Amino acid sequence: MRVLTFRNVGTAKPTAKDRLRPSLPFIAWATVTFFAFVLVASVVGAPFAQAHGHPVFASSIYKTFSFVCHQIPQRSEQVIERPKTMGITDPQKTYDTDDLAPGKKIIFAATGVTDGALMRGVRFFGSGKRTHSLVMTTESKHIRFVDTVHIEGGPDTVIRF
Repeated sequence: MRVLTFRNVGTAKPTAKDRLRPSLPFIAWATVTFFAFVLVASVVGAPFAQAHGHPVFASSIYKTFSFVCHQIPQRSEQVIERPKTMGITDPQKTYDTDDLAPGKKIIFAATGVTDGALMRGVRFFGSGKRTHSLVMTTESKHIRFVDTVHIEGGPDTVIRF
């Protein structure tokens, strides 16, 4: 390493050896990134290790993270096995429209919970709420926007328009 004096601070150029040496912030970033990747890979990999015949490896991960994540191996097995019981043989398959909604008479309905570009969210007022919904049907080829006021209370509730 070269020692620089005050008069040649601005004129010194880094050598090839200095340029190849990683800086301390880069080393810290790389270390943290590596351990974060290992942590996430371990948590995500435990159910898959259990399902693919590596119970010792999976149980060690579960025991390591048991104080943070209360996921139990039986729950992971249910998540992996449930699609098989429903007749789904390939969990990686991308389903298209005909797979998800086969048939000629399809009805789609949605109600806004929060404000969005298509519908407003639920609005609460003194004795009720107001909702905005969307209903689409393939049979009649209609798209309906429904604005509904839900009044709470008994028969004595006064409604003013």
